[in-house]
Amino acid sequence: EYQAGYSSYYGENGDCQEPKSPVATIDGYAVCPTNDYKCLMNAVAKVGPVGVAVAASTWAFYEGGVFSSDLSKGGTETDLNHAVVLVGYGVDEHTEDPYWLVRNSWRPTWGEGGYIRLKRVDPSTLDDPDDDCGVDETPMDGMACDTDEDGNKIEPKPVKICGTSGVLFDAVMPVGGQRTN
Repeated sequence: EYQAGYSSYYGENGDCQEPKSPVATIDGYAVCPTNDYKCLMNAVAKVGPVGVAVAASTWAFYEGGVFSSDLSKGGTETDLNHAVVLVGYGVDEHTEDPYWLVRNSWRPTWGEGGYIRLKRVDPSTLDDPDDDCGVDETPMDGMACDTDEDGNKIEPKPVKICGTSGVLFDAVMPVGGQRTN
């Protein structure tokens, strides 16, 4: 967004100057169950890129390497407040740390060419799977609604999030994608 000069990057509304005919369609979307490590691994391997909600407040000074966060701290570590695209996973060749590869929207000069590698922990390898989890006390900062289906005001309840920066909590992917031309 930054390089393309989209007005939304600067918090402004604007008119689209590009041709308005669709170039692709999707049939819908699929959602992984909340905090489901295996579903997310399968989705990115078999479907492709996956949209995820993350707690990104602590990412500002990330320059490289495998990033880890301590969800037990709470606060900014667990405040889901940003949407990114998880595009893959791997193992660091030097440290042998498993990671998720995430494309961010901030700019290509941030992180590792616009990407961040988040530490990937398989909960089934932990004595207590909740050791890699925390609580987002303010879910409406990033992904919850403050009204119900009828428009009535509600107070979203705190939610359990898992994975580095809460990456496992909310994963969504398009299904049935097709080019139109």
